[in-house]
Amino acid sequence: MPISEEQEKRNLKIIINIPSTEDPDAQHRFRELYEEYKGLMYSVAFTILENHSDAEDVVHEAFITIFKNFEKISQVKCPQTKAYIVIITRSRAIDFYRKRENHISIPENYASPEQDPLSDILDLSQESELVQAFGKIPSNYRDILLLHYYNGFSTKELSEILGIKRNSVNRLISRAKLALAQQLQSEDNL
Repeated sequence: MPISEEQEKRNLKIIINIPSTEDPDAQHRFRELYEEYKGLMYSVAFTILENHSDAEDVVHEAFITIFKNFEKISQVKCPQTKAYIVIITRSRAIDFYRKRENHISIPENYASPEQDPLSDILDLSQESELVQAFGKIPSNYRDILLLHYYNGFSTKELSEILGIKRNSVNRLISRAKLALAQQLQSEDNL
């Protein structure tokens, strides 16, 4: 089920609120980003939440987060932007799910490797040991590494985007690097 007309109007209000004096092209680029990724974002959110209106709310929240960091997006149609959008949407959906269900585990049906929207960006069929190892670490580790090293977000920015403390971001990055190193090492031992 696609995004409802009412939700579409709500999301487009974000675009209207972009001050045209800062960047005359910003409204056009944000609208392009919205049109390009709204379906993917809804799909990611719905896969986790399995509820139409909750998925729409998450897409709206994700667009607000993206709007706040819009200056970091240099190109609308590129793998970096797609990765960033998927990660933000997934993060917001999991947060929403946890609040709704009053616990901290993620849904059982969420993101088998075949369903992961980032799989086409990572192209796990490549021969690269690093890409293969990267695909085998938990998704929260992949997400933080992608946002930090691939998209170039600072730990402070990640703290604001993900809604966690800066120390937690640093710990998560450290754990992700360790998991990746261990995965690489285990593949070398095969």
